[in-house]
Amino acid sequence: MSDRYGLPPATADTIRPHDIIDRLRPDSWVAPPGGFLEIREYGMMPRTDGRYQVLGMRSEAGFVMDGYTCWHEHDVDQVGYIISGYAVWEYDGLGKITFGAGDALYESKNMRHRPVEMSPGCEMVVFLTPGGLGTTYHVVDEATGTFTPHYVGWGATMPPEAAAQMKMAPRKDV
Repeated sequence: MSDRYGLPPATADTIRPHDIIDRLRPDSWVAPPGGFLEIREYGMMPRTDGRYQVLGMRSEAGFVMDGYTCWHEHDVDQVGYIISGYAVWEYDGLGKITFGAGDALYESKNMRHRPVEMSPGCEMVVFLTPGGLGTTYHVVDEATGTFTPHYVGWGATMPPEAAAQMKMAPRKDV
């Protein structure tokens, strides 16, 4: 039997709310090294066979980078949307760019960048394709001024050398 438009009826296998929506739970956020940023993985990779990944990023207290921060790049394309607050990212060859609430951004695969600042209450959602975000951190050897790349796949911990160069400090203006 079909509806008045000629569509066949949906089967129980095609209507599963848990396959369509992922509700935010208080324990959904995790804090990577640095302590001023939290990330949430929305669970879309298994639902899309790895074609897409959706991440939430937020900073309740805000942060500013304190000293040198290592450049990094991701091995996937990303589209982001700023829900609240603002974020400042620095892009290799472009300089610093400020993104505010309501702004969308696009980062192509391997676009080298680094965070500079996030306002208190900044929150964004980032869509990645394909899913499985991998990151290459470019760690500087301060004695020689040379860079060494360190690649980590999705779910892996940031290498200690890179974590040591992600010097986030709490905002002093809040």
